[in-house]
Amino acid sequence: MPDRTHPNLRHAMQNLLVADARLGAKEGWDKLYRYWQPRFLGFAARRTGDNETARDAVQSAWVDIYRGLSRLKDDRAFAVWAFRIVHRRCVKTLAKQARHSDADIAQETTAHDPRATTDAHIDLGRAIGRLTPEHQAVLTLFYREGFRVAEIAVALELAEGTVKTRLMHARNQLKTFMQDDNVKETENESV
Repeated sequence: MPDRTHPNLRHAMQNLLVADARLGAKEGWDKLYRYWQPRFLGFAARRTGDNETARDAVQSAWVDIYRGLSRLKDDRAFAVWAFRIVHRRCVKTLAKQARHSDADIAQETTAHDPRATTDAHIDLGRAIGRLTPEHQAVLTLFYREGFRVAEIAVALELAEGTVKTRLMHARNQLKTFMQDDNVKETENESV
């Protein structure tokens, strides 16, 4: 669920959380973790297609964040910096799993593929689930996290033009998915 706090207040609160954690206070780290953990998990789950894999990637990312926070020069850059770490950990975790068992990964992906559902009514969440992980990532960062195109480019290590193209394609695909599902629903109602 998107944060409904005014953006300026939300950014100020985020900066304070980062500053407290940087000082090494356990309470500061706890607050930082509680604030960002759901966001990181949601992002990672969309990137990996699997909650367990997402948890592994995010857990590794938190270790990297903990170790690197003292080197972060600007607290305001935390979100982009941290999401880049989560993104990289997702990529590494998936690559590691692929080396261990390509067959298991294929079965997991098929089992979690929202297209396999028999439910005629599809909501936006399921439509987003039908997008590629690359399209899901840019949508999540743009709409849920409120990142600008330039910030997404930094976090995902892409060119800004690539981010814009992926956003456009993702929006078009969502529109098509939703229209197709509405047509199917209408056809089912008329039978």
